[in-house]
Amino acid sequence: MINDHMKDKMIKTLIEQHNSLKKELDKTRNFAFETTPDGTKISESLARFKDALDDHLGLENDEFYPAVIKKIEEQGLPVEHTRQFIDEMTILEKEIIDFMKKYDDAALISDNILAFRSELEFVISSLAIRITSEEQGVFLYW
Repeated sequence: MINDHMKDKMIKTLIEQHNSLKKELDKTRNFAFETTPDGTKISESLARFKDALDDHLGLENDEFYPAVIKKIEEQGLPVEHTRQFIDEMTILEKEIIDFMKKYDDAALISDNILAFRSELEFVISSLAIRITSEEQGVFLYW
């Protein structure tokens, strides 16, 4: 059973992770838009983002979302919209992961910097949508 302290800690941790993810992607963006972008610095920043994302998704997908669904069900409320939301977040998650797989090499990033920049902007906006949707939506069920 999750007590109130655990609930508060879960949301606090998830929000801290969101902030860390946004900061790392901002660093990646800054590196990518330097006058002479360094593929190695960009790649290293993306690797840090990926590690943080893996930790975050583990907590969110394996612990938070199942607990939220259970809580909604226990209250006798419909869960269809929440499940649909989770499915939509999974699509965004896949897009972000596909981007990181596509650009998993510093030389590839350097050789395709214009495409990388464009796709990075899409990833940043996708992440922002996901974070806002979670913090102003599903987190409220917690």
